[in-house]
Amino acid sequence: MKSFSSNRPLAAIALALCLWTFVSRPPSAFSAEPERAIQPAETATHKAFAALDAALDRVDEQLDRLESEHPDEDLADWGDRPEETGKGIHATGHSVTVKAGQVLPEVVVTKGSATIDGEVTGDVVVIMGKARINGRVWGSVVNVGQGIVLGPEAKILGDAVGILGGIHMKTNSLIVGQAVGIIGGITKQEGAKVLGDEVPVGSFWGPDGVDLPESVKRALETNFKELVLLGRPLSLSLGWVWVVFAIFTGIYLLFGLVFPSACELTADVLRNRALTSAVVGLLMVPLVPLALLLMTFTGVLIVAVPFVAAAVFLGGLFGKAALLLFIGQAVGRGCGSKFPALVAILIGAGVLALLYLVPFVGLLMLKFTDVWALGAAMVALFIGFRKERPSEAAAGTAVAAPIPGPAAFNEAAAAPAVTAYAAETSGFASQPQTIDVGMPSSIPLTPESSAAPMSPPSTPEALTLPRVGFKDRFWATCIDWLVLAVACGPTGLMGYFLFLFPLYFAAMWVWKGTTVGGIVLRLKVVRLDGRRLDWATAGVRAVGALFGSMAGGLGYFWSGWDSEKQAWHDKIAGTVVVKTKSVQPLV
Repeated sequence: MKSFSSNRPLAAIALALCLWTFVSRPPSAFSAEPERAIQPAETATHKAFAALDAALDRVDEQLDRLESEHPDEDLADWGDRPEETGKGIHATGHSVTVKAGQVLPEVVVTKGSATIDGEVTGDVVVIMGKARINGRVWGSVVNVGQGIVLGPEAKILGDAVGILGGIHMKTNSLIVGQAVGIIGGITKQEGAKVLGDEVPVGSFWGPDGVDLPESVKRALETNFKELVLLGRPLSLSLGWVWVVFAIFTGIYLLFGLVFPSACELTADVLRNRALTSAVVGLLMVPLVPLALLLMTFTGVLIVAVPFVAAAVFLGGLFGKAALLLFIGQAVGRGCGSKFPALVAILIGAGVLALLYLVPFVGLLMLKFTDVWALGAAMVALFIGFRKERPSEAAAGTAVAAPIPGPAAFNEAAAAPAVTAYAAETSGFASQPQTIDVGMPSSIPLTPESSAAPMSPPSTPEALTLPRVGFKDRFWATCIDWLVLAVACGPTGLMGYFLFLFPLYFAAMWVWKGTTVGGIVLRLKVVRLDGRRLDWATAGVRAVGALFGSMAGGLGYFWSGWDSEKQAWHDKIAGTVVVKTKSVQPLV
């Protein structure tokens, strides 16, 4: 067609030249000898038409040649758009079909599939489903979910974009515009054509990917649809996920059988400290990878990385077993009965299985319960460690009464002498006497007996202020992180953030005894001996804080349950954090 339109002007120009030759002759040439005047004009006209016929023949020959070399040009000639026979489809939650003979303006489906056996004069959009095109689509086809499948002889005049599934074209199917297959690529059978550009990204199989059997392809597509697209860890149509769920349930039952007391303690933590467990679990999510990363970079502690990772994994499993026990016990209390521990764990597993089946809610519940269970396990670990330590009150009652010092003995010896002196002055005795009251007479009276007792050393004022636990420390640290991030971002020092952070803390402790976050929340770091913080103490405290973070943040959380309100780095450096009466000035 392009060749014909480009050669037609040549023939028209030749015809126009012949006519101009005819009409440009003067009138006298026609009046003098009519026959002789008309004959040259007729000859020129015949030559012009002959040239036009020859040009048209050449155009036909060239069109035949182009048609044989580019058969797709005929496929792209669709003719006029058909008249619509119905309204467009907008569906959610179910699949739709445009039957053969139907012509609709558009099709939009969410959480379902669309099958086009007829024609669509506009666009076809399918979200979280599959787009099957067996007829003709005059617009574009966009799919996010399971891909676009073009049946034999199917045609798309516009573009085709398949995200999370790609584009799969069967025999003699056609896409006139561009074809974009993201995470799934573009696969074409014999005779399938794409006239526009092809953009395959991440082909799973086919010419650009792994050639897998059809059964494996269908299994992968089913798993992707049921688990990933629906956002849930369990599905009734997939058997292997139930096998994995049963294996983990068996592990939880084993924990409940081998460690019943620890499971009960963790379940009590979930019951009485639910919010605390959730907060600790959320903090463990970023701190554990950060600690493992720092341990890897140090080189020396890289050997401990797999052990720390395994400990966190086992802690999560143990916490999950306790969570199932907690859920089962809650169900039992609702029913007015008390189930055995193993039965309660099975009931809890059944409740979670039902929640895991709900689309989108299932994946959310899986992540939430994992974090909550891990936090509960860590809190239970702290409580268990504290119970193993002897309390100070119990230790005080076990100490025997103090042995009287020399002053006490002198006072006891002076008592009979005073009595004898009183008897003498009253006439009851003529000589001074000493009354034996069972005290050793060899203990002399010394001048120290009459001296005033020594007063205890005075306590520094800072140590009389209330001590601060985990919550205020956490918020102050968040403020410090924000301050450092704002300061390092524009200066290009973000790459040295992990090194500048402990240096910032140590410098602020030495300078002001607190940080910017501590100034905002009225916190101050003081030494237990009352002396001023020096560089040695601040450095030891900063290194201790680093080790506390490497242990999954346990060093920081410790201040929330410690009787002295001290974190690990406080105990190492001999410091505490107190709440001041007023805000300290920065300068």
